Order: sequence, then C-alpha cells, then structure tokens
Amino acid sequence: MKKINWTQILAVVLLTVFIAGLVPMLAIAKYNYPSADDFMYGAQTRAVWQQTGSFLQTVIAAAKETANTYLNWQGSYTAIFLMALQPDIFGAYWLTTFILLGIYILGTCMLGNALFCKLLKADKWESMTLTLLILLFSIQLIPQTVEAFYWYNGAIYYTFMYGLGLIYVSLHVSAWAKGNVSAGKLAAMILLAALIGGGNFCLLLPLLSGTILITAYAFYKKNKTAVPFAVAWAVLFIGFLLNISAPGNQVRKSQIVIGRSAVKSIVLSLGFELQDFIRWLNLTVVLAFILALPILIKIIRRMNFSFRWPAAVTFVSYCIYAMQYTAQHYATSSIWTGRLYAQLYYSFYWTVGLNVFYWLGWVMFHTKQSMGQSAYDKMTTAVSRYFKGYAFPALAACGMAIICSFYVLNRKTSPAYSALQDLQNGSARQYAAQHQERLALYENESLQNIEVSPLSVKPYVLFFNDFTNSEDDWRRDVLCSYYKKQSIVLKEE
Repeated sequence: MKKINWTQILAVVLLTVFIAGLVPMLAIAKYNYPSADDFMYGAQTRAVWQQTGSFLQTVIAAAKETANTYLNWQGSYTAIFLMALQPDIFGAYWLTTFILLGIYILGTCMLGNALFCKLLKADKWESMTLTLLILLFSIQLIPQTVEAFYWYNGAIYYTFMYGLGLIYVSLHVSAWAKGNVSAGKLAAMILLAALIGGGNFCLLLPLLSGTILITAYAFYKKNKTAVPFAVAWAVLFIGFLLNISAPGNQVRKSQIVIGRSAVKSIVLSLGFELQDFIRWLNLTVVLAFILALPILIKIIRRMNFSFRWPAAVTFVSYCIYAMQYTAQHYATSSIWTGRLYAQLYYSFYWTVGLNVFYWLGWVMFHTKQSMGQSAYDKMTTAVSRYFKGYAFPALAACGMAIICSFYVLNRKTSPAYSALQDLQNGSARQYAAQHQERLALYENESLQNIEVSPLSVKPYVLFFNDFTNSEDDWRRDVLCSYYKKQSIVLKEE
C-alpha cells in the first residue's frame, strides 16, 4: 500500500485555501478607483496619453515627471516613474491589485524555491507548504489592506519594490546554493539592483546591510559568487546614493515635519519592532508556525550543520529588520503608514521563520551531541513514526484551531473576508457607481466648476481617502489638475 504523503496533502489544502482567498480580492478590484497621489503623479502622463494615444510618448512623459520630481521633491527614481504610469491613465485601475499581488506572490515563490528547495534541499511539497504558509498568512492577516494591494501609488512604493527585493535576494540564495553566478543571473541582479536603488529607503537599508553580509561571507569562504555579489551590491549602493543625493530631497525636507536624530531613530526602531512582533504573534500566527514545525524538523534532520550562533543570528536579523523603521523615523518622525506596515508585515514572517528554524536546529544539534548519534536517531525515528500515526488528527486539529482563531481574531480585517462581504452586500458596487457619477462630471469638458456628492460607502479594501472642502487640501488641487478643472467641491450635506 502506498504511503500517505501528509506534506503533499497539506500543500494541496493550503493551495486551495490560498487560491480561494485570492478570488474575492481580485473580483472586487474591478470596483477600485484612484485617489490622492495617484492624481498628482499621473496628471502629466494622463494628458499626454489623451492627446497622443501613444504609449511611447506616455513613457517619455513619465520619464520627464521622474526627472522633475528628482529635482524638486524626492529621489526615488524607479518608484516615481512607475507612479507616473498608474493604470487609471489607461482606464484600467483595476489592474492595480493584479500587479501588486502578482509581484508579491512571484517574489515570495522565487525566494521560497531558492531557500527551501535549492539551499536547504527540501522536496517540492515541503517547499510548497512553507511558501504557501508565508503567502496565505502574510496576505490574509495583513494589518492594512488598501495600502498594500489597492491604492496604486502607495503600494508601488512599498509592496511592488518589496517584491523586487524578494526576487533580488532569491537570486543571491540560488546562486550561493549552486556555487556560481551565470552571466544571465548576474545581469538580472544588476538590473534589479539598479531598479531597487530607486525605491524606498525602508527597503534599501536592510537590503544593503543584508547583502553586504552575504557578500563578505562569500569572500571569506572564497566562493565563486563573491565577485558577482560585490558587483550587484555596488550597483545597489550607487542607486542608493543617486536616490539619497537628489536635490528634491532637500526641498521636501524643508516642507515636511522635521525628523529625529539618527541615534533616537535607531533606539525607537528597536522598540517598535519588539512591540509589533508581540502584537503580530497572535494565536493564529503561532498556530501557523506550529503547522510548519514538522517540515522544519525534517529539513534539519537531513542537514549536516552545527547551528553554532543562534544568539548572533537573532541579534543580526533583529537589527536588519529594525532598519525598515529607522529611515521613516529619521525622515518624518513617524511610521504610521499602512503601506510601510505592509512591508514590515511581509518581512515579519521571514524574520521570525529564520529564527524559529535556526534555534530549532541548535536545539536538535545539541540534543544529538548530548545523546549520541545512535540514541538520537532512535529517538527521532520513534517520534517520526508516532507523528505519522497521528498525522491526520494532528493536522485536522491544528487546522480547526487556525480557522477558529482566524474567525475570532482576524476575519474582520482579512482582505478576502472583507472583500467577500462588500461584494455580497453591494457596497463595492455602490462605491463604484458613486465614483462613476463623479467621473461623468470630471470628464465633461464643458464643466469647469464641479460639485460632487460625498461618498456614502467606503469599502474596507477599496477606500483609501477622499478630498475635502478645506482650502489647504492638496488632494483637491491635484484632482483639479488631473481632470483640468478650475474647482471641484463636495456638496454640503
């Protein structure tokens, strides 16, 4: 009789749940509409697209917008270029969610395959299960959905750039596992480094720090990947320098809240990280890590590695993670943006997972040393057989506990649950209908002074913010610029 592969069954179940969760998230995307900075960065490119209908001319306009912003506001050249090409320009804002979920899923799958399959030698079902656990929980338990997957401008700056960062790291891991870097892989690493260099500093700082450690270790081990890694890191650092030295950064700094000192930013970052880790390690997440433990144990048993430095790994990973907070504290004295918290939440799973894996390996290695190889093998074999005998009830119990915990603690802020609710109760359709009423007025060239009704519904996953009648509300100004109107006001209720 063929043995039941419980890892394969778990992987298929997780894949089914993961896809089912994506369906309402993608279905509601057709009711999505731009807001705030979408209008600011897309005004010039939209005008060019409407005048010429030429994609090439629109791309050139996006490049001009990038150059202008680089000189007058901020140096994030890649992000600004992509912001200027926001999908509403082409009448396809619904693509936002597909683009952002797509790059995040692709990056996570690539890193999962490189790390679990190529480096740690897990089989395809083990790798698939661990990767799906990260994807499923990081998406469905994300603290703030709209700024992660539905508001294009903010999500491009964080979720999209983070996805590129995952791909960049995955190329390092797979190259290390193989022992060399092909010309094609090096070209991809250089291209990604150049693109990521024009992203947000909250990603750049930990990425620069993490990859320089990998590069230094490669040189220490005299690995063939050392020089290619150094070249890619140099390109990333040059991009960082171009980004940080932009004249526009000084202009922006003079107009926004003054940031904190470097020392205070670092100290606060370490504190906020601990606070967020405690908050995010709720029962649902803990159960997800418990579900991963049998696979991690199997991988560790096959490894010939001593796991000698668990405290050092925890310290370094904690500090690298904290760098994501530091840039924001230093620049603006605040981290309270949903889009940044999306990035923090994605990397939370990798950071905690790394530490669980390493400390577990350290415990198992030292247990083996104290017991002796023969006794250790007998114990682990007995435990493995015992688990296989109770695999189904154990997995079923853990699965039910996760479902119950999710329902009690997380369902109201889960994007799949919220999207499904707003699709079923008609809120999403009503939200889109009200935007269409506004759009009919915005696109009427004979009207220059427009009065629109306030939005009466604000679906959780779709609504980011709306303009007000305040004289100093910049959102109303950029909306007028985008649609070429003299004034747009909200009707008084």
